[in-house]
Amino acid sequence: LLGLLAAFFTVVLGLLLVVTVGTGVWWLLRLWNSNLHMYAVGGWYGAAWTAGGLVLLSLALLAVLHLLWRLRLSMAALAAAGLLWWGALALLTAQALPGFGYLFAWPLLPAALAAAWCWWQPAAAQRPWPRALVLAVPAFSILLLVAPFVFGLTVFAGRMEGMTGLPLAALPLPFVALVWALLVPQVEFLTPQRRWWQPALLLTLALLLLAVGWTRSGFDPTHPKLNSVVYWLDADTQTARWITVDDSRSGRGTSAQLDEWTSQFFSGGATPTTFNPWPSGWFTAEYPALQAAAPAIEMPHSQVVVLEDSTLEGGRLLRLQFTPAAGVQDFYVQVQSEDDLQIVAVNGESVTGQPAPSVRLNAYGRPQTPITLDVRAPAGSPVQVQVNDRRIGLPDSGFAVTPRPDWMAAAPFNDISDSTIVAHTLTIE
Repeated sequence: LLGLLAAFFTVVLGLLLVVTVGTGVWWLLRLWNSNLHMYAVGGWYGAAWTAGGLVLLSLALLAVLHLLWRLRLSMAALAAAGLLWWGALALLTAQALPGFGYLFAWPLLPAALAAAWCWWQPAAAQRPWPRALVLAVPAFSILLLVAPFVFGLTVFAGRMEGMTGLPLAALPLPFVALVWALLVPQVEFLTPQRRWWQPALLLTLALLLLAVGWTRSGFDPTHPKLNSVVYWLDADTQTARWITVDDSRSGRGTSAQLDEWTSQFFSGGATPTTFNPWPSGWFTAEYPALQAAAPAIEMPHSQVVVLEDSTLEGGRLLRLQFTPAAGVQDFYVQVQSEDDLQIVAVNGESVTGQPAPSVRLNAYGRPQTPITLDVRAPAGSPVQVQVNDRRIGLPDSGFAVTPRPDWMAAAPFNDISDSTIVAHTLTIE
């Protein structure tokens, strides 16, 4: 029992080690290679090679730990601990996450059957060929089920890292540690003499894949560097500014944001600011950015008209009409107050909006006709209505823009890549 408990906690130690080392290695790679701060939809360039290197590095660490554990613990205890971990996770996810629970239940089934055979037929399990065939079935089954999930987590980690700036490349590695715990009998079969060639080989392959990922992180016309600039015009004050946010959301300092193309908009100098590149409201985080004054251009903005302001059950009902300006791709409406608001109808159709101090309406796809919005508001509190019009591309008058070189492209990561935003605010007392 003590050996089983000790083996049970070795899984936790292995998991913590691979996550810590994987995160540290990735942090160092990002520190030395600025190309790894640029993210496309599928992650950074060379992500598959880098992720493969981190997986092999984790396997090398786990192989070393296995050799150390085997000095005190039996193979049976380690194998049983892996089965217990996967069984517990299968039970926890069966109801809480039914769409995710297969990832633990199905790999556990062939592994448990193979372990049962080995313990039920110990004499046959000592013969090389029967043991090899029995252990090969769960090994291939587990790899076929878990490998796609690990790859999907790699892509997801790249996207989340681009949004948060945190080094998240180690996100798939806990599953690598769990798979290793489940494949202890296979590991033992491959290294019966507890030789050190296995971790050495894994480490060599890991360094090779990390090196390939490093070399594949550069930019060319097929793998362009992504950047963007926003032209923001305040229609109420007739002031404008350039804004760029790309590199800052990847954890780099603001001084490293400007490149050969974006620097033309900040030739007179740039000042740090914060900016949310998702005016649609999908995300509310403000990112460090750079801004500079831009020439103000007369541009039409969507009109806001109060059609009705009446008393309603101790509060007030505001019926607002939004008429989109010509050429607007999308417009985003935010209605705010000190107390809770609630959307009750859109274009006369009743809806059940959640009460909140700020409510939103987004219109996509080049809206042409007016849109009415009924909002329940508190009596006596001023209501602020802000409308941000978005047009694709930068203005084509007032200044000349040098085109990007062929190894650059507009970033598709946020709502406003190379866009013109015209903001207009109306306060209703």
